[in-house]
Amino acid sequence: MGRLNGKLVLQLLGPLLIYAYPAWAFQLHGPPEGLYVHQAAHICFFLAMLYFAFRVGRSLVLTNMGFRYMGWAGLFFALWNLDAFIGHWVELRLSPEDFIGQAQDFSQRLKVDDLTALFYYLLRLDHLWLLPALFLFYLGLKKVRQSHE
Repeated sequence: MGRLNGKLVLQLLGPLLIYAYPAWAFQLHGPPEGLYVHQAAHICFFLAMLYFAFRVGRSLVLTNMGFRYMGWAGLFFALWNLDAFIGHWVELRLSPEDFIGQAQDFSQRLKVDDLTALFYYLLRLDHLWLLPALFLFYLGLKKVRQSHE
């Protein structure tokens, strides 16, 4: 059997990529099992990233700038997980009256009228941890690849 032709693969898989009904990209965690598993995943990822950053920091690979970037990315990923874990926990302390609109609506608003709501709002800015983590990880992979060329 020869190599697959790229045009043939595109013709066969293309319709699957275009046909996206329904596209359920927004997920709500059903109470309580969905949240328990999700929170456990945050804890596991948090611990894994701390371990990764610790191992990179104690390793001789620090002479490679790519691994330094990835070590910092691990710390930012750990902070993101901590932020998200606490954010989910604080969200449980809010009532439906603290929001305007439904959870399925992308236009749902939070009424910030107490410290819990303010803390939740600040925790929802988790992208301030996640984006630098992703960027540092990308830079690290790029530098490691360049050092092995």
